[in-house]
Amino acid sequence: MNLILEKLGIQGLLFGLLEMAIIIAFGYVFYLFRKIARQSKNPIYQYLAIGFFFSLINLLVPTLITFSAGFWLSDNNYDVLDLAHNALYFILSFCSLICFIMAGKAAYKSA
Repeated sequence: MNLILEKLGIQGLLFGLLEMAIIIAFGYVFYLFRKIARQSKNPIYQYLAIGFFFSLINLLVPTLITFSAGFWLSDNNYDVLDLAHNALYFILSFCSLICFIMAGKAAYKSA
């Protein structure tokens, strides 16, 4: 199947559309939790909103770095792109995981 998609040249398009759908879904979930957190002032929803915000940024920023890499990427600074991708991925994943753990702790305390 990958060979057929590669021959047609639409594999990148399909992956891009799928990634955009996932980014939109994470943005919508962040919006819903943020709206509920503002209405209820519940720390569980606040932590969930912040966690999904970090997850959204985790998906969005590396995509934007890759799109803009054509303007500044050369053989000399290819390692900078790799470092930026890896550092952002680990930092933002850690922050979202901590927020989800804090939401779980807040839910456990309130139960």
